[in-house]
Amino acid sequence: MSSGGMQRDVRDRVIAMARAEDPQCRQQKIVKTEMLEVHPDGKSAEELWTVEQCGRRVDYVVAFPQRRAGGKSLGFSVRPQR
Repeated sequence: MSSGGMQRDVRDRVIAMARAEDPQCRQQKIVKTEMLEVHPDGKSAEELWTVEQCGRRVDYVVAFPQRRAGGKSLGFSVRPQR
């Protein structure tokens, strides 16, 4: 749901985290994204990104903080789903 540039940044960070968890595997790809939570303005608050790597799937939660009125995006954070 985010802009193309933001999607690219999220994808790059998720893939980097997946590689760090399993440095031997070089076959990571995003296979699914799902919106988990929405801000009152309709923008994504939290998404689940699923990475397939070397035969297994790993999920990452991506959080997008609420923007301040008239302000720019506050970025995003990524954490493995436990």
